[in-house]
Amino acid sequence: MGYTVEHLETTRARGFGPLPVLRAAMAAMLELDGRPARLLDCGCGTGFFTRQYARIPGVTAVGLDMDETLLAAARELAAGEGLPVEFVRGDITALPYPDNSFDCVASDILLEIFPDKTVPIGELVRVCRPGGRVLCMEPNYRSAVYHDPRLTSEDNRLWIDWMQAGRAFGAGVELPGAMRRSGLEDIRLIPWLWGGVQEEEGQTEEDFLQEQEAGLAQGIQLGCIPETDAEAYRALFRRTAAARRQGKAAVMHGIDVYLVCGRKCVL
Repeated sequence: MGYTVEHLETTRARGFGPLPVLRAAMAAMLELDGRPARLLDCGCGTGFFTRQYARIPGVTAVGLDMDETLLAAARELAAGEGLPVEFVRGDITALPYPDNSFDCVASDILLEIFPDKTVPIGELVRVCRPGGRVLCMEPNYRSAVYHDPRLTSEDNRLWIDWMQAGRAFGAGVELPGAMRRSGLEDIRLIPWLWGGVQEEEGQTEEDFLQEQEAGLAQGIQLGCIPETDAEAYRALFRRTAAARRQGKAAVMHGIDVYLVCGRKCVL
């Protein structure tokens, strides 16, 4: 079961703000200073990050994904924001471009599905021009944090268990080494908290429970969460919904996402 357009857009919009700061961090790591630059975003999905790159001065962005449904949504969303982004169908392990086609290349929240990260990174390097930079963003799931002052310490701990359920460290911790093995140099890393401190509002109790149940069902289907743990999580969701009736509160939650960038060698 793949992620829906709504899920991909809402989780990124909630978790990666403030977006002007994120764009500034991306531009700095890619060494984009307003000069014209052609950028390829691989595994773009709905194009959320592609649209962020496209808003960086001087950047002409191209988004690539294998899912035609997500690409259709990406085109509609970019057009709705007045962004002239090209979206194409393609496989990150066999990019449909010749060597040295782009000034910089990116991939965000995708490489974790590959056991050997050097396979997709090698393709990113291939289509990047010498001296250009390759930027990848991936999570470290074991860094999860959660604190809702309306909940008990035990329930806050259970939320962290839920966020980490069935997950290893995540691709973020593997990126620097995989980039070095792929021939990149001058590798830099900055962390970003996917989440942050937010006031939980604008969502009904029913919608909250449905969203958590959908995530639980997906985790069970993917084999990340044992059926035996499901009811404990459902009870946690119900207690959290009840606690939210007390009124708004600032909730800190999220996981570290590492932005890792390397430069393609100039021969």
